Amino acid sequence: MNLSGTIPPHVGNLSFLAWLNMRNNNFHGPLPAQLVKLQRVKYIRLSFNIFDGEIPSWFGSFPKLQYLSLSHNNLTGEIPSDIFEGLPRLQVLYLAMNRFSGKIPTSLFECKELQDIDLTDNKLEGILPEEIGNLTMLKILQLHNNLIEGIIPREIGNLFNLEILGLSTNLLKGHLPPSIGNLTHLRILNLYKNSLTEIPQQIGDLINLEGLDIHDNKLKGHLLPFFCNLTHLKLLDASNNFLTILYNICTSPFLPSPIPKFL
Repeated sequence: MNLSGTIPPHVGNLSFLAWLNMRNNNFHGPLPAQLVKLQRVKYIRLSFNIFDGEIPSWFGSFPKLQYLSLSHNNLTGEIPSDIFEGLPRLQVLYLAMNRFSGKIPTSLFECKELQDIDLTDNKLEGILPEEIGNLTMLKILQLHNNLIEGIIPREIGNLFNLEILGLSTNLLKGHLPPSIGNLTHLRILNLYKNSLTEIPQQIGDLINLEGLDIHDNKLKGHLLPFFCNLTHLKLLDASNNFLTILYNICTSPFLPSPIPKFL
């Protein structure tokens, strides 16, 4: 509605409110503390505004909250570790396109009902912890364009329901763990612009994979023949690596003809 100004504190008096959607306006300033009174709220969507400041710790006081979107704002600071201890039913978390820094709090990985996480386009750093494997209901994990470093933990293979995995434009290195082959529901895998050096043969177990983007890494050797098992593959970008592409890969029937330039 192109509204502007700040959220009035009187919103906190709507004690029976279950759905709060103020996305795509011009609201600014910090989030009013009076919102903590909304103990029945299940859905909060404040994305595409100009909110600033840090996420207040009282955001962990919504025991029924299932959906939280604060993406596309000017929020700063670290993501508070204590808020997730009070969000046992959280299923969707969108914090993309802000200016968050620091590490991803490990308490996030105790929200075991999470199905969708998007922390894209921030300044988050540190490693991707092994506790990521706790989120067995997760379907979408997007961490593009941050400062995540180190190796991809083998516990990523515990996310059996994962359909989209986006870890591109980070500082990841080493090899993609063989446990990636456990993710048989995976449709999109984006790992471009990292420093990965090896793709395991288990990549061929991802029978539902439709898109694989691994360009701008440090991958060496052959583009593995195991890719021929990926009969649903529609996009493969392996450019700007140190790979030798085998002829039978390039003429596989699941890739477009003529051979696409991104190979």
